[in-house]
Amino acid sequence: MDVYVRKQGIIIYGMRETAYVLKERLEALGLQVNKVIVHEGTEEDGTIFQLAYEDMTDQVCIILDHYSEFAQSALEQVGIAENHFIWLERHHWFWAANKEQVCECCLDPHLGHVHVKDGEAYAGFMKYEWDNGTGTKKIRILLLGGSTTSAFRVRQTPWCQYFSDCLKAEGISHIIYNGGIESYQATQELIKLIRDGIWLASDMVISYSGVNNMKETPVGPAISDYQEILFKSITQQFHSDIDGMGRTGNVSWGVQSRVSACDYWFSQIKMQKAVCDCMGIEYAAFLQPALYTKKINSNQDLDLDIAAYIGYLYDREKNEFHCTDLVEESRKIACNLKKEFYERGKGIKDTWFCDLSQIFNNRANVYTDDAHIYDWANKLLAEKIFDKVKNVMKHMIER
Repeated sequence: MDVYVRKQGIIIYGMRETAYVLKERLEALGLQVNKVIVHEGTEEDGTIFQLAYEDMTDQVCIILDHYSEFAQSALEQVGIAENHFIWLERHHWFWAANKEQVCECCLDPHLGHVHVKDGEAYAGFMKYEWDNGTGTKKIRILLLGGSTTSAFRVRQTPWCQYFSDCLKAEGISHIIYNGGIESYQATQELIKLIRDGIWLASDMVISYSGVNNMKETPVGPAISDYQEILFKSITQQFHSDIDGMGRTGNVSWGVQSRVSACDYWFSQIKMQKAVCDCMGIEYAAFLQPALYTKKINSNQDLDLDIAAYIGYLYDREKNEFHCTDLVEESRKIACNLKKEFYERGKGIKDTWFCDLSQIFNNRANVYTDDAHIYDWANKLLAEKIFDKVKNVMKHMIER
């Protein structure tokens, strides 16, 4: 997509707010936006037929709306060929690239939401199973994390699939339950471990997390975004602040933690470790890498910084933010939080913990956005995680 649009002028089509945000970001990348066509509502209202008046010879239209047969039919009716329009969601990391990853989303009373896929035994899990044919017991492994672990609705091959390949290469029979779900923080992992993971008779639990615990959580990290929206919708308490008792109107969100984001995250993975210890389960936790943890940024990293996050990256040599003129003060605060988070990770010396935040230093074309990575990087990540836990697994087999 990047090479394609750089060679042509661009027309942006979609809702007003999102269309002009994209225009600003594309122009910051040096791309030529010739026109913005917008509709005011959330649904297609026929405005798309305005494209009939555009000469698309050297232009491409980026469509921001979700795919619809109506809009597709309209484009065909006005004679716009498929090589002159792009559905942006098909180039977003959250678009299912193949039928194996297509699923349904359903509400969950404790976790906010989970995904359900036909053929899977349990909601919220994707299973990988392999038998070496020798009759040895299969090791049962539970993987926890957010979208960077999830095998649902993701564009790239998830690292858990490559992790299964690593086990196969070593001849280790296994059942992997991948419980990663997008937006899950360490607290949702903990709840999922207690409620579901233990009853899957897991021999080992692996948590891969960090990024989702850095984002702002107005009602507290124990409440998912989905739960917050649901309860605020039920009570119509959309704009009320949380009072001193942890309430918004007549909704109680629980006791608010008064520790830093990184200390809270570490407390949750320590609780995961404690649960596993008391249940006789091996445990390993990994602090994940992200775009803003790299010490040296490639040109592609800097383009991503402009396109998606407007100035998160910090140039250590110049001692200033990349694209300083675009950086709001809130962005600087967010960047400093991430820096503090990963500095904290370096100080954790527990044997069950591993800091992977720097594994992509000096490598280009790693990230599709601030945290999600390409196939080759997921493969390398899986190999690093396997190297960390393989000796424990071999001892488990010997026992």
